[in-house]
Amino acid sequence: MEGSVHSLEFKIIDGGGQVAAVVERKRSSSGVELGEDVLCVTVEPHVDRIFIMALVAIHGLICGKM
Repeated sequence: MEGSVHSLEFKIIDGGGQVAAVVERKRSSSGVELGEDVLCVTVEPHVDRIFIMALVAIHGLICGKM
């Protein structure tokens, strides 16, 4: 993981050093950040989306953000 993991905004990097997913706080159309546990997860093609979501959920629970 790379980035600000405490604010739940980070990148998940695969074994080859490529970005597998990007996790960001979701923002409204006017740019207002929604709740702490409202996230936008962008997963690259050919990456297991369920595995990425499990990593994000587990990380959020460990950090006490979810």
